[in-house]
Amino acid sequence: MSLEDAGAFDWLPIPTCVFGYTKNFGHVDLRLMFELEAPETVGAVHDVTGATVSQDQIVQMVSNLVPLPDDVDDKIGKLIPVSLRMNCPGWTMKDDLGKIWQLDHIMARTTLQIDRTVSSFDLHRYSGGGKSYNFASCDVKIAGLHGQIVMVQNDDEEVGIWLIPDKTPVPSVTERTRSEAKDGISTDG
Repeated sequence: MSLEDAGAFDWLPIPTCVFGYTKNFGHVDLRLMFELEAPETVGAVHDVTGATVSQDQIVQMVSNLVPLPDDVDDKIGKLIPVSLRMNCPGWTMKDDLGKIWQLDHIMARTTLQIDRTVSSFDLHRYSGGGKSYNFASCDVKIAGLHGQIVMVQNDDEEVGIWLIPDKTPVPSVTERTRSEAKDGISTDG
């Protein structure tokens, strides 16, 4: 049995790396917008099922709605202002006095900075027991997951591809942008 580093594989095109993008958000300012009048105080927000939706969950939803720009490579490293309207049909807010208010939408303002990530493949040849395999693997971040992409070519020249997620969760957007618990949330009618 042997495991050796490999320089290249004919089945793996050059460059032997994966390119990705990471969205990094600044402070997220949330403004709750109501159908009629606005309450004096901000209380618990509930979705259509009646489940409480925390400020952190709202920030995460907003961040998921922000797409990468079409000209993403021209925006790398630049601070991009973002204003987003998130419609909330059926959502309510219960104020400090217990009154329930019908939520119309949430306006969010933040900044976005995009970073480009490059993950190179490690190439190895394994042989033993009359078999040989070519392995290409790299650590990646894809759509909020950390893990490894592993490609294996067997003796039949078939290539299998796997994404193996790490056991350690990636910090959410809210963990990276958190400030005071109620900071950045206000109401408008």
